[in-house]
Amino acid sequence: MSKRKYQMTRRAQAQEETKGRIVDAIIALHERVGPKATTVTAIAEEAGVQRLTVYKYFPDEEAQLKACTSRWTDQNPRPSAEEWMGYDDLISRCEAALSSLYAYYGRTAPMWHQTYRDKDDVPPLANALEGFEGFLADVSKDILAVAEHVTPELQVTVAHLLAFPTWASLNQACNSDEQMLALVIQWVRAVAKGQG
Repeated sequence: MSKRKYQMTRRAQAQEETKGRIVDAIIALHERVGPKATTVTAIAEEAGVQRLTVYKYFPDEEAQLKACTSRWTDQNPRPSAEEWMGYDDLISRCEAALSSLYAYYGRTAPMWHQTYRDKDDVPPLANALEGFEGFLADVSKDILAVAEHVTPELQVTVAHLLAFPTWASLNQACNSDEQMLALVIQWVRAVAKGQG
């Protein structure tokens, strides 16, 4: 290998490491203070680089958010449909899906709290949330696919129970994950029977 090629490889590796540190800094700040309060100066300080270096890799808020979302999603994969698709009745499938999703929310709550709080003030967040909202819509379809009767009330209930703000509210009100899950399943059962 030529000396020049070796130097280029080392430089490329150093650039990737710098870029990675910046993305990690963005993630840390988004979880700690939220996207709205995350500044280029704060990112540079957190990553140990100059402000111009941040701009070199991520010239605007949208590029920063896109990189943050991509890395964070890789580090925190969404629940898989395999976790609930094996159940053929509404209550069992709903319980399996909500159990998986609520465990995911429990692990990732700091980022979701900040994201939902700042979503109206940071326009690029709409694109980031669009993909997740689509995922939740797919989970809702999976659950309702085994319902005997899909009423508008049942559709609204399932969609509401899948949403992060619902989980956050229930998480504060309930004493345990088990209590929370029992409560929401009781709610789904009542609505499915026309009693909700």
